Amino acid sequence: MSIFPSKVNYTTGEVLTATEMNEIGQAINLLDGAQEAAGKNRILNGAMDIWQRGTSFAGSTLGAYCADRWGYYRGGAVGGATWSRQSAALTGFQYGLRAQRDSGNTSTQYVGTWQTIETLNSLPLAGQTVTLSFYAKCGANYSATANALAVTVITGTGTDQAIYSFTGSTNAISGTATLTTSYQRFTYTGALSSALTEVGVQFIGTPTGTAGANDWYEITGVQLEIANTASNFQTATGNQGSELAACQRYFQIYGGAASTFIVAGYTGATNNFRQMMLFPVQMRSAPTMAVNGTWNIFNCSAQPTAAFITASGFAFTITATALGQLFAETNSTDDTITASAEL
Repeated sequence: MSIFPSKVNYTTGEVLTATEMNEIGQAINLLDGAQEAAGKNRILNGAMDIWQRGTSFAGSTLGAYCADRWGYYRGGAVGGATWSRQSAALTGFQYGLRAQRDSGNTSTQYVGTWQTIETLNSLPLAGQTVTLSFYAKCGANYSATANALAVTVITGTGTDQAIYSFTGSTNAISGTATLTTSYQRFTYTGALSSALTEVGVQFIGTPTGTAGANDWYEITGVQLEIANTASNFQTATGNQGSELAACQRYFQIYGGAASTFIVAGYTGATNNFRQMMLFPVQMRSAPTMAVNGTWNIFNCSAQPTAAFITASGFAFTITATALGQLFAETNSTDDTITASAEL
C-alpha cells in the first residue's frame, strides 16, 4: 500500500508511475534509516537501562548520580524524595527513571533530574538547531500545578562543568510538559548558540501541598539530536554493550556482591605490595577513587582506603603493607571500590 494519498506530483500535476512511486519510497526509507544511526543522540543512557550504582536513591547531595550519567537533587537540600528505576510498561523501553516526593513530605522544594554533556560532545551542537524528545508520565498524586514538568536545555561557555555550575549559563530551550498517568512523547526544538562549549538537559517537578503515595514523575527515551523534528529514539551508541562502555567512561564500580575477589597478588617483601588493575574502558580523566565497606585482606596490616589507591584514566593501583599472599574479598553487597570521572 502506498504511503501517499495519490500518485499525483503536486508540483507538476503529472501522474507518477509505479516505478517512480517505489523510488520515492525507497529514498524516504533510506533517509529514515540514517536517522537511526548511532551517535545522533547526545544523551547517554537515555533509555535508563544502566544503573551501576544501584536502583534506588534518596538524599539531596548536589552532584549525586542515580542512573548512569543522570544527576539528581532536591531543591534546598531538604531531602524527602527518592529517585528509582521502574519498569516502563512502554513499548520499546524496559525502564524509566522515577523522581518521587516521599509520601507525607510537605516541602515544596523542586525535585530535579538532569544530565550534563561533556565539552567534547557538546561542541558539535554549537550553532545547530536541536530537538529534545522524551517520554514522561506522572503518578496519580503528582502535585505540581497543572501536572507541569519544566523542561530545559541549558548551555554554557566553560569546560566540562556540571550543569548547575555552567559559566555563562543560558536556557536555550525552555518548555512545560503537561503530564498524565500514561506515557506521552514530548518534543522541543530550538537553536543553540554558536559560542557554546557545554550543554545539559534538565527536568524539574515543583510539588505543592503534602505528598500523597504517588507524587512522582517518570521519564525515559530521552534524546537530544541535531534536527528540526524528533526522529525515532535511538540510544547514543546503538546497543546495550556499547552504552555500558560509554557510561563506564565516567563511572566504574568493583565489588557489590558478597565474596567478590577484586585483586590478588604475591610479594616476598614487607611494605612492597603493588597490584595494578586496568580499567575495561579508558575513563574521561583520572578518576576519584573511593573504598566502601569492610574487606577481607590477607596478610595486610590495615583495611584498604582510598589512600591506598592511585589511578589514571587507564588503571588503578592498590598499594598495601603485606608479606606473602594478598587478595581483597568483599564481605557484603555494600563493599565496593568505585572510580568516578563524572563532571
